[in-house]
Parts: sequence; C-alpha cells; structure tokens
Amino acid sequence: MTSVYIDNTTAGGRYDTLDIVQQPQQICLPIYKDTMNSIISLEDAVKPLVEFMPKILRKVQQAKQNCQNPSDDLSCDESAAIYLFSMRWKPDDECLYFILNTILRSHDVEKLKPWNIYLKLLFAALHRLPSIEITFYQDIKQDLIKNTNLKENFIVLRDFTFCSLSIPLSQKSTRNRTILEFKCHNAKLIERHIFNSDKNEIILMPTQFQFAKYVDRRNDLDIIQLEEYNKSSSLITLPVIFKQIRESITSMKKFTSTVTPMNTLSDAFYRNSKLERQIASHLLHSQMNLTYQNLSVNDVPIIIKQAIIDKQCTKLLLDNNSLNVEFISILVLVLPNNTTLQELHFFGANIDDKCVQILAQALAFNNSSLTLLGLNHNSITDIGAQYLAEMFNTNTTLTCLQVRSNPIRKKGIKLLLNARHDPRNNLQQLIFSKWSSINFERIFKSICHLET
Repeated sequence: MTSVYIDNTTAGGRYDTLDIVQQPQQICLPIYKDTMNSIISLEDAVKPLVEFMPKILRKVQQAKQNCQNPSDDLSCDESAAIYLFSMRWKPDDECLYFILNTILRSHDVEKLKPWNIYLKLLFAALHRLPSIEITFYQDIKQDLIKNTNLKENFIVLRDFTFCSLSIPLSQKSTRNRTILEFKCHNAKLIERHIFNSDKNEIILMPTQFQFAKYVDRRNDLDIIQLEEYNKSSSLITLPVIFKQIRESITSMKKFTSTVTPMNTLSDAFYRNSKLERQIASHLLHSQMNLTYQNLSVNDVPIIIKQAIIDKQCTKLLLDNNSLNVEFISILVLVLPNNTTLQELHFFGANIDDKCVQILAQALAFNNSSLTLLGLNHNSITDIGAQYLAEMFNTNTTLTCLQVRSNPIRKKGIKLLLNARHDPRNNLQQLIFSKWSSINFERIFKSICHLET
C-alpha cells in the first residue's frame, strides 16, 4: 500500500473539524434527462455552471487543448474533465475544484444540481482509471474526537482529496495531537490528466471510513487506523450511463424483426425447461405468473423473449424470487418502447436500493407502457425511495407505486409523498401499508404536525 501526502492547500480546512456520523452515508444525485445521454461533451457538462463561473468555458477550451491525445483509453472530454478539476487560477476561491469541494462539504444536495452532468463525466473518467491502494496520515487536535466512540461511528470525506507522492514543504505538528491513518482502496492515479503533473498526481473520490484499530496510544499522541468503508461503492451515486441499454434494445429490435423464426435468446448457452413450460401454459396478452421459480440471471433472456415479446403479457409477477442487480439490469432492457406490459411485480424478490436505481433510471426514459410497479416486501431504504421520487420528475406513465413493508423511514416517505403531489407526473396511488394511500398520507401528515 503506497503512502501519500495530503495537499492541505486544497483541503479547505476540512480537518479543522471532522464529519463524524453514526450511520454510513450515501449522496444520491437526482435523475435528469440531460444525464441519460451516453456521450457528454465537457462544454455541455459545464453549461449549467456558466452563470456563476463566467471563466469556465475559456478554461474548458484550455483543458481540451491539452488533452487531445489522452492516455488510459479515456476520451478527450473525459481526460479534460479531470484536467479542468486540477486547474488552478486566481483567485483560488473561483477555481472549479474549490467551488465544487465547498458545495460537497456543505451537505446541500440542492446546490449540487447544476453540477450533475459534470460530475457524471468526471466520475466516468475516474472510474475508467485503475484503482490503487494508498495510506495517508492527518494530524488533528485530540479534542476533535474527545468523548467520541470512533469504533461505532464513521468519518465522512465528502469532497475530492488531492494527494502527492512527494513530501510537502511543511507539515503541521502540535502537542497533544491525534494522527489518523486512512487506508483507502479506490484512489486514482491521475498524473497523465492533470494541470501540474509534478504534484497532486493521486485523487481520492468522496468516501467514508470506519475504525480499524488503535496503532499507538500515549498521553500526548494517539495513532488511529481507519479503513475505507464499502470499497465497492462510491459515497456519491450518480445516474448510470444508458449506452449499453440503448445498444442492447437496438440489437434486440433487429433480432426480433428478422424473417426467420426466433429461438430463445439463450438457446446456445442455457435452457430452463420448467420455466419454458410455465410460460408456454399462459395465453397471449395474459397475466404471467412466474412466482417461486428460483429464477437466476440466466433466465432473464427466456423471460424477455418468451413471456414479454412472444406472449406479450400485460402483467408480469416475479414475486418470491431472489433477484439481484444483474437480473434487473438485463430485464430493464425490454422496458423502453414496450407497448404491452402494464404491471411489473417484485413482491419479496430481494430488491434493494441498487436494483431500484436501475429500475428507476430505466423508467425515467418515459417510453414504457408500465403503469404499476410493485415493490412490496423488499429491502428498499430512503436511498431507494429517493431514486423512485426522482424518477417521477420525468416519468408520466406510472400511476401506481407499491412499496409496502420496506424499511423506508420518514425522509423517504416525505420524498415519495412530494412526488405523489407533483403535477409533472400521473402518480395516483402510492401504497406504503395495508391502509390505502390516502388514509396513510393523512396519518403521516398528522404525525408530522404533532412533531412540529
């Protein structure tokens, strides 16, 4: 694991205080039509920023001029997005990195809205770079964590952190101090894509850490080791890129329009005779009941081809199957431009927030005939509720959403209730419990009134 040094000139006083929380955090950025394009130019990505950053277009031009032949298989726009983030100009507080990091540290998701497209491009570029493991150290005053049980809490770094392999000119050192040793697994080496390759050649994306162990404890010095939490997932969750979905849909249309008879999409690799017999027993334009089928990701092409395309089912029940992200990611390929499927049910189907993210972003295209989405008895939290609420910014076909018996708390319920009253969509039924949506809404409003 490589030891690196923090560039405190870009930290913005982050370590003067610590962002300590009791539960793991996740920042979910809203879904917008502009973020659904698979190809984004840097010029388009910064358009929402011009109003408060008048110099930005000129800086974009400079960045792209220096990224004409980028390394690491990045596009010119992706490399330039990193280059732009690393650029410095006077005054410092007008630099892109300074403004964006300040907003990220403010916890204000609303202020992040204009940055949504740029962040998508920046994250796409960074995720294409190989990850490296690093360790960095930070001195803090002991009283910052006095009376805090770090073993049961998380330290959140909400902004981007620049690191260097070279030792800074000066390091603060105080008496009665604590040294935090951060072990990170997803840092990115960006030296081929930055303004000054002599320093800040490593970047750490927003993330969070949990207590690992005490390395040393003395009267005047504590050394505490912290490990990156949830190594496979970023603190900030962005709308996914739909290039593969669109390409797959196009391929499927070409495939289904051929003159020769179609075999199942998975004939050459996989067969499930029981599932195929179950689908064959249903009539055309009927309710397709595939509950308790022990479905796997290999079964999705069979369901798409035989149940949705051939049988043109109007209602698909996938209840009580242990589904996963891969299953949902393939299933949503058939939703755009589908004109027959009206109801999709996932009762007790192991649907979590990541599955909901894929579903919500596919349905945000607003080109599906689906009117009911059933997600009862799953593992959806406030994070998933936010994905669903944001989906209704653009979706106007869904009229009923069922999320009964999910661990959605007050924050998520409020987001969904706000979506229910948003005139931009046609959501008529929002079902949280065995009560009707109207009665539950009245009860919830009464609870909120009592709390205030």
